[in-house]
Amino acid sequence: MTLPKQCEALGIELLELRVDKATTHEAAALRHYQERGFVGLHSEGGVIISALKALMLDALRGVRRRSTLNVAAHALAAQLTLIKGGGDTESHSDTEALLESVGGTSQQRYLENAAEILECDSTREKWPELSIEFMEALERAVPRSELIAVARALLERPSRYRKGWPDLTLFKDGRVLHVEVKANDKLIESQIRTIEAMRPLLSSEFLVAKVL
Repeated sequence: MTLPKQCEALGIELLELRVDKATTHEAAALRHYQERGFVGLHSEGGVIISALKALMLDALRGVRRRSTLNVAAHALAAQLTLIKGGGDTESHSDTEALLESVGGTSQQRYLENAAEILECDSTREKWPELSIEFMEALERAVPRSELIAVARALLERPSRYRKGWPDLTLFKDGRVLHVEVKANDKLIESQIRTIEAMRPLLSSEFLVAKVL
């Protein structure tokens, strides 16, 4: 299936961007949006995953019975390896506690946890440009109900949605864009799977930008 057909099947817009290709396609596309007043970064879901970690951090420490940030600040799927879900009563209780924390954590506590996570070596290594400003922008722009829905999907099937998030996360005047950048290639299976699952859960816009 061609890229236009893939986007049509997913119900997302396909844009063509004429950009300076002296740098990477993702960096060129990011600059295109920055010149139009957006702020954002190339993180492949790093902003929303880190936001969920910050909202869940206190509950995660209780679930894992450990307080070291090195454990709590790993990738979300790795953090939740002890949470099996399904019919296990204790695991179900843990999952519900984590989901409750997404909705119940105050903004002040969220920002405190976010700052702590941003100091972690694993976060700096994976998303060096991620900042507290981006974390705050996402928390302000995305309703908690939507973050709970995303968290539930990740908790239920963490390995399924750990990959495939769009390249860029962008913010402008309360608007959130998730942009997958393509040149001559098509969407791969993990991208189709994640976009297809997350798009109905978020009021954010998902689209594909083809650089020319």
